[in-house]
Amino acid sequence: MEIFKIFLIGLLCVGTNVVVLEDDKRALLDLLNNLAHSRSLNWDSDSTTMCNNWTRVTCSEDGSRVIGLRLPGVGFHSHIPANTISRLSALHILSLRSSGISGPFPVNFVNLKNLSLLYLQFNQFSGPLPLDFSVWKSLTIVNLPNNKFNGSIPSSISSLTHLSALNLANNSLSGQIRDLGMHDLQVLDLSNNHLTG
Repeated sequence: MEIFKIFLIGLLCVGTNVVVLEDDKRALLDLLNNLAHSRSLNWDSDSTTMCNNWTRVTCSEDGSRVIGLRLPGVGFHSHIPANTISRLSALHILSLRSSGISGPFPVNFVNLKNLSLLYLQFNQFSGPLPLDFSVWKSLTIVNLPNNKFNGSIPSSISSLTHLSALNLANNSLSGQIRDLGMHDLQVLDLSNNHLTG
């Protein structure tokens, strides 16, 4: 009887993992189908082995969630569609660098609470940065240079205790550097903004 219970629990866990991964797959396909891009990706909606076969997608060791999305230079155009990437709640790595993405910093990225590496450089993002960076407690690298972000650098960045690299160069940010309280960073580049000492 005990063995049968363990078997049933195992089946339930596998079933749950499949359902969650299918949700991640649908989120990625929604992104692909709703954001114009100039380079093709081999994301086949009929594929049952997304974790092994989809380029630029990394899954967790148990294959239950998407934890890495690296799409540099894919040639995206326009805004990131709402309710796409933000549904990948287990995401650790997000790289959308060197593309043509425009619009504000996606507010629904607050759902990506496990994010540790964020690369959005060389795009056309504009508007202010999020006020509350503390929702991303695991962030170690934030790379946002060469965009059109403006407004003040949020003081909440200083609450990121794991942050080792922050690059906000070549934007239109303003404010005082000394208010940031970030002295332990290994890499800090705020050049070519409108900051004062």
